[in-house]
Amino acid sequence: MSVRTIYKYPLPADVNDVSMPRDARFLHAAEQNGMIMVWAEVDTRQPPVRRRLHVVGTGGSVPDFAEHIGSLLLDGGMLVFHIYVETKESA
Repeated sequence: MSVRTIYKYPLPADVNDVSMPRDARFLHAAEQNGMIMVWAEVDTRQPPVRRRLHVVGTGGSVPDFAEHIGSLLLDGGMLVFHIYVETKESA
């Protein structure tokens, strides 16, 4: 039985602290039922770590020490948001 699983994480704020298994691999960002979400492939055997994810609108400031993991369109494409994850982890 595989321990690789796809989990979904809601991002309700501009800055979100999310607990997820270490070494999660981000797959996709999209709107679902009015909420910004990201999906990640995780190994459920790994210990949880806190990851800080930022939602940045086009024209907004990109956080330092962060990596782009996806972009998404809202309001019929009138709004574009970009998701960044800080590249440092903490337990």
